[in-house]
Amino acid sequence: MVILYGDGLSFDYCTFEPDVTTRPTAYDQSYQYGLEADGGYYSHVGQLTVSHSDFWGFADAIDIDGSTQARPQTFSDNWIHDAAEDGGVSHTDGIGTLSGSGNGSYVTIHHNTIMSAGNTQAIAFQGGHFDHFTITDNLLGGFGYTVAVVGGSDIDFSGNTYSTQIGPTFGPLYDADGFNGSPAPWQWRNNRWHVPAGADWGVPAHDGWFWMPVGADRHGGMDDTPFVSQTDNTK
Repeated sequence: MVILYGDGLSFDYCTFEPDVTTRPTAYDQSYQYGLEADGGYYSHVGQLTVSHSDFWGFADAIDIDGSTQARPQTFSDNWIHDAAEDGGVSHTDGIGTLSGSGNGSYVTIHHNTIMSAGNTQAIAFQGGHFDHFTITDNLLGGFGYTVAVVGGSDIDFSGNTYSTQIGPTFGPLYDADGFNGSPAPWQWRNNRWHVPAGADWGVPAHDGWFWMPVGADRHGGMDDTPFVSQTDNTK
């Protein structure tokens, strides 16, 4: 929908949607990108803010890269939901760098709801070197592996809630190495597990437990025991 070429850009209280009302949107009636700035079509962006915006009917809601300390990127209070059907072609993602070779830094992802059926990730930083990322107070669920941050340093993933209302195809977290590494793992604190009534996945008794940094496949089962604990992560 929007290809970015620039710096100091802001999208606030915007809606990114297809020309149809059907949900999920059929592949041939969907759009690829809500915001594209990861090099496709020669796109690029420095400082960027996206807040209080609604994305649905997409293959990839926000595809970004290129932030720095001087040109940070902030994504807050957005609602990203109802991804399009993949048509056997698209990977469906929420916010991330989808090239597999990202180098973003000083990114804040705060207080968003990112939940949908889909085949890839809600938070989708799929490879590269990412640093000084703050991912806090988001409501997340669904997709393939719901969260991926692959490669980097100084990642703070705290205060998020994982909802099993929409079960992931595979699991909550892809590649947990950064959160479990030594001698200085990334920060993972006070992330909670929510099993609402009628949830697609999960044990109701685990509602309110801590979500743990475990990269594993649920293998289609209902048991979420490997992903939760009554005590917080301490690594």
